[in-house]
Amino acid sequence: MHVNWSFEKDGFINLWVNEDKLYEHKGINSSIPVAHKGKNPGVAFRFGIYNGNRFDPIKPQVLYYDSFKRGLTCKKTALWHDCNNLPSYELKIEGKYLLSWYWLNIEKKTNKIISDQFIVSDLINFEKGKYFYDKVGLSNIISDKHRKKIKIQQRRDDLIVIDGKLDLDTDDTSHVTIILKANGGLFEGMGIFDSSDKKVENIKIVLAPLN
Repeated sequence: MHVNWSFEKDGFINLWVNEDKLYEHKGINSSIPVAHKGKNPGVAFRFGIYNGNRFDPIKPQVLYYDSFKRGLTCKKTALWHDCNNLPSYELKIEGKYLLSWYWLNIEKKTNKIISDQFIVSDLINFEKGKYFYDKVGLSNIISDKHRKKIKIQQRRDDLIVIDGKLDLDTDDTSHVTIILKANGGLFEGMGIFDSSDKKVENIKIVLAPLN
């Protein structure tokens, strides 16, 4: 798990199980504005069974923990991974692809899609583990100058990760991680750009082969 605890917009939570990213959150992730060793917020590494303010007797509860560690580097936290020989994320896909970008909003209360708007497409070529743009579409919503700087990795044959600082019809950028999973000959997925009380704004990508 990779976390920056914060009661500001720079907070984030990324949770993986093995090679799969199962949860992502951007923005405020703590409501405790207290300092711990000079850092706000003062989130401590604690775990256990918490029952709140319930004082009535309850049935025994048992929870097992194993192999918990925290640290600022891979070597501080790795238990089974060799930090000097981590899995390769070299691109295996080959050929020309259409990289299509969408602005997708989800209502928080119902988890339903509010809007799914196509923005722009790019032509991208993958060759021998590298990639380059054949053509970059013009857009001021998800700006081309930011799209050209994205980082693309392939975690598995059926899983591609696109990472970068992107905008979404705003002057500000946000670090966005988009997990693309194989789906019927193409790859598609989305990542959180911003989150408010009512909705989550996502950038969605569809990567489709052209040859």
